[in-house]
Amino acid sequence: MKFIKVFSNDPMNPVLDIALNVTIHVPIVITPAHRSCGFGSITPGEKPVQRINLHSMDVTNLDVTASEYNRDIFEITINEDYGSTDSDVELQFGITDNPPKGTFREIARFSTNVPEQPTFDIELSGTVVDLVVIRPDRVNWRYIHKNEPMRKTFIVEPTVIGHKVTVTSAEIDLKGFKVTKIEPTPSGHGSMVSIEGYP
Repeated sequence: MKFIKVFSNDPMNPVLDIALNVTIHVPIVITPAHRSCGFGSITPGEKPVQRINLHSMDVTNLDVTASEYNRDIFEITINEDYGSTDSDVELQFGITDNPPKGTFREIARFSTNVPEQPTFDIELSGTVVDLVVIRPDRVNWRYIHKNEPMRKTFIVEPTVIGHKVTVTSAEIDLKGFKVTKIEPTPSGHGSMVSIEGYP
């Protein structure tokens, strides 16, 4: 609904509001409208579920099929008993038991029985993380002089709140380097591992 405000020199009615009420036909109403599900960070064993709702006024019985998606990451359930009519469907997106580690941004494609919209896509994104994270995960020393010492401290922490990780020993196989210190992080939930060496 939108309004047009009309100004005129009519002394009895100088300002007139005209209401425009328009219904735009959409073959399938997808909620949320941005057509995406963000899972955030997922730790092993965690089973988050995201939902998207569908409604169509074009068919009396909406039929939806998951035609293309990454089965290594996602489990998709189509709930046709959702809502008050047969034209309401709920899509449930879950994560498999052993998804590959790393960041994903995938498209799941669905087929429908709606003539004006035979397919639609949903974007699925997130990051599967380990139970333990090491920061930084890589180091690049640039422009180091021959006798200049190279030092770095790595933080080893759990990704699950309330858990604790203690590093008991560490080794480095880079010639001229050694582990100089292992100590708890200030929070007490992880460990700091320091290395030092010369190029």
